[in-house]
Amino acid sequence: MNIVNGLVTVNAGSYEDYTFTVHSGASNIQVSGSFAASGGSGNDIRIFIFDQTDFTNWQNGHTSNCYYQSGQTTTGTISATLPSAGTYVLVYDNTFSTFSQKNVNTEVDLSYVS
Repeated sequence: MNIVNGLVTVNAGSYEDYTFTVHSGASNIQVSGSFAASGGSGNDIRIFIFDQTDFTNWQNGHTSNCYYQSGQTTTGTISATLPSAGTYVLVYDNTFSTFSQKNVNTEVDLSYVS
């Protein structure tokens, strides 16, 4: 199942998020993909995968755990194993950038055995 495919535009000081659901009974849950950021100075982005609870905590500046974190980088490969069924959030984070909008060419897929 495709989560996102194509160009994601993330404004300076902001983020874009994609919520996806893994159905009960799923096993071998994998999120995989790639990304390349461009635009503005630095040409970098941060990408996270959270469960719904930790995404809410992250949004509010509280301690949170994530299943994937790219670090602040220009290109990369996304690979995460999720523990169970539930709601998860893929985040393209540009909150660290004061002035530069980022354009991220990306494709991220979800796979599992049901």
